[in-house]
Amino acid sequence: MTIRAEQRHFAIEETTFEKSNRSIRFWNVISDKEIVVTPSGYRVSRFLKGFDHAADRQWDRYGVDQLTKRCQIDSVLDVGANIGEFTKACINRSVGTVYAFEPDEVPLACLKVNITSDTVKIYGFPLGEVNETRLFYSAPKNADSSLIKPRTKSKKKLIDIYTLDSIPFSFGESNSVLLKMDAEGAEPEVLKGATLTLAKIKWVAIDVGPEREGKGTYREVQEILKQSGFKVWKYSTWIVHGERQ
Repeated sequence: MTIRAEQRHFAIEETTFEKSNRSIRFWNVISDKEIVVTPSGYRVSRFLKGFDHAADRQWDRYGVDQLTKRCQIDSVLDVGANIGEFTKACINRSVGTVYAFEPDEVPLACLKVNITSDTVKIYGFPLGEVNETRLFYSAPKNADSSLIKPRTKSKKKLIDIYTLDSIPFSFGESNSVLLKMDAEGAEPEVLKGATLTLAKIKWVAIDVGPEREGKGTYREVQEILKQSGFKVWKYSTWIVHGERQ
């Protein structure tokens, strides 16, 4: 199916592809400048003004300019990159290196199409407290995929997970590193597996929304960050900011 609106210079093409014996439906949102691929039909409208516009909205949602006071960011850990909106915002702002983590193979496939910059390193596995194999719940239509069982319909599979501390990042001597995270309820586990990594990070912006059996993760995230040397405060209802003291 193709929906065209010539006066706005965009088109939406619906198609399918096979992934792990699953027939996945996704959409190409086509404008004069680019094609954005998404597995979520109800999110198509956010790209009608372009990928850059959607990227800016994510940057603003996480309040990065307020957190960093517009200081130059040398590296970003984008945990829960989905199809690449926040990563695209980092590219547009000349961040040196982005480490983008997306554990669900469906948005991961879209991410690899949407983001092709040499400054981005993409990782296709979940992050957790320890290196192990455990159940992962795939719910890409609602962007609810997580190690925590979502309230929406999901597909279970066994998957290898790793800690942030087990990944050899190249931050150099810079301490201008930002951690952005949306782990759909698994934020405490990711942070517990990142003790050494957190010591190298200056800022954090974390989504602590009600994805853990309907509850948010603010208290757990706040405590872990404080123990790791961060000043912590709420930027908005579900976004937590932290800055290393």
